[in-house]
Amino acid sequence: MSSKYLFIAILILMLLLGCASKGPLYAEGQIAGEPVSAEMDSKIAKYSLAPDDDEPENIRKLRIDLQESSATIPSTSELQYLVDKGSIDFATIILARALSSQENNRRWQAESYALSKQLDSVGTKQRFIKSFENHHALLIPGWHWKTRRDTGADLKYQRRALAAFGLQTTLVETNEHGDVEENALIIAQAINDSRKLNQSIVIISASKGGAETAYALGAYLEESQTAHVKGWLNIGGLIFGSTLVNYTADDPKRWLRSIGFAEDTPVSVFDKLYPDIASSRLASLNFPSNLTVVNFVGLPFASTVGEQAKYGYSLLASIGPNDGTALIQEMLMPNGYTVVEVGLDHFMRSRRAMARALSLLLLITECQLDQKCK
Repeated sequence: MSSKYLFIAILILMLLLGCASKGPLYAEGQIAGEPVSAEMDSKIAKYSLAPDDDEPENIRKLRIDLQESSATIPSTSELQYLVDKGSIDFATIILARALSSQENNRRWQAESYALSKQLDSVGTKQRFIKSFENHHALLIPGWHWKTRRDTGADLKYQRRALAAFGLQTTLVETNEHGDVEENALIIAQAINDSRKLNQSIVIISASKGGAETAYALGAYLEESQTAHVKGWLNIGGLIFGSTLVNYTADDPKRWLRSIGFAEDTPVSVFDKLYPDIASSRLASLNFPSNLTVVNFVGLPFASTVGEQAKYGYSLLASIGPNDGTALIQEMLMPNGYTVVEVGLDHFMRSRRAMARALSLLLLITECQLDQKCK
């Protein structure tokens, strides 16, 4: 074999084995005890993820000063400050660590991670099957779940995985082009009808379906009508709308085109996702007091954002951490537990995200029905 072809063969082998050269800002570290590695967008982000003795003194001082300025979960304005003075990846690391280390979230983050690494063990599978056999899941799809099934909005893969672990599911057929209030009525009816199953119910929603689920639970149902609902797994829900709608107000269809969605969504649907409108809507709701809510969000770095999420991510990056569809804070139900999947965007195309979602659902089903799980 000539040296030319030998070089090509070695290069291909390196790529296949994941041994391609890493850039100067590549870093490996931990967040919430979980390994995280990626090419960072700045030195301050690199050394924040993986502190090193070689860190320049000016970077170290700035990093420490900025970290100390956000000792708790940073607000939207604080995150924008971290972006301005540091970088988007730096702000993402700060937010990920703050959310995952908060007392109310720590157990969910740690236990779901541990479970996700044990899914193939016989004992863990039996634990899933035993808990799931007494439950039924209502799945709330996202935008364009019929016409663009490749986005994952129809929760097809989740349904298959849940079936493999013995959990029966019902997909609630919302209007894929409908607005929040319209679909909330459909969801509320499905929740009410599920009382006839005489089983504990868990709700799983995706993306815009999260905003619709919130409105269904808080506006259209009495607490007595949700007594059989054990919990709700809110996956990347647009709970408080999305600042991205503000950025695309002049051409709202461009956002949909950027992620490959259909062109026939009424522009009026966007109006319900303006952050101001969504926040006012949420403030008027009455949620069941004993419902366990877990927010599950992707938290990507600039180098790990997938093609479909890049347009939205680029627009929001100057404001703060986002998943390509909304700012992270806009996806969190108040008084819910929050678990982050670092490195993944809104579409969560990863087996580890699926394993985590399954694990979170198991933890929800193991809660006591008569009290909010602690």
